[in-house]
Amino acid sequence: MDVQPSKKLPHFSEYMIAEAAKMKARKRTFLTTPVLALSIVAALGVTVGLAFAMPVLAPVSWVPAGVILGGWLTYAERKVREPKTAEDRYNDEINAVVERYLESMEYRRLHRDLDYTAAQLLEATAYYWNKIRLQLNTPSWAGDAAPLHLRAARNQTLEAIDQAMHEQITLCVRCLALPGQKKTDFRDMIEDVIGLDVDRMLDGLRGGATVKKGYHSDHLPEIFEPARAIAERLRDLSTEIEQMSLENMRELQQTGARGSIDSVIKNLRDIQIAEAELSAETNPQQDQRL
Repeated sequence: MDVQPSKKLPHFSEYMIAEAAKMKARKRTFLTTPVLALSIVAALGVTVGLAFAMPVLAPVSWVPAGVILGGWLTYAERKVREPKTAEDRYNDEINAVVERYLESMEYRRLHRDLDYTAAQLLEATAYYWNKIRLQLNTPSWAGDAAPLHLRAARNQTLEAIDQAMHEQITLCVRCLALPGQKKTDFRDMIEDVIGLDVDRMLDGLRGGATVKKGYHSDHLPEIFEPARAIAERLRDLSTEIEQMSLENMRELQQTGARGSIDSVIKNLRDIQIAEAELSAETNPQQDQRL
């Protein structure tokens, strides 16, 4: 599936491209299941072995062998795709949601197929998701000198914001027009999102959904409040992470190269002061003449 970033929804479309790569890793196939993959290889090996062991039957043995192998592959693939755990079911649900967005992105209609307010909420949420990730990838959080408790907090935060984005796209996918659903072709629907002050836009939604021409989903009222709450919580978290990043960087500077240099300068100055005091004690008459 060929998807490109959307100029109308730059942050959200970039998030979806990153999520598309993760979706491939979440999908289960028989090739990712060692036991089934080895059993298929073994079955193929037995079939080939029998064919060579009985040359008379070799010309006709390949046809049923192929049918049996094809049937086994189909059965194995179906069995592997069946969700067996809660995590499997969760991954299948998220993958289905992601595919809905990617399908719209493939035809470059994401900004037209989405309800305008839902699109704003998704763009704001993705903006803060990306901002938090950038902050957490700085040396004060992810560097070798970062304390272990900060690295643990970083991993927990990354997991939390990923879950928040999954909840947001699951909520807002209801406001994505279905294939064949009547949609107005409006090229300027989200033109004001480009270069938008996301904080101001999010505060503006406190008064309610933004009414603008284009596709309006009947599901917006039921998802608006929880979706806005997710975006606002990510904004608050981004502010908190940013403040902690500044504090962590100051601590690293004190213990890092800059801190070491400052410590050396301080020690040199202390030595100069001590030498001056010692010189004054050993040459008091010289000080009196001065």
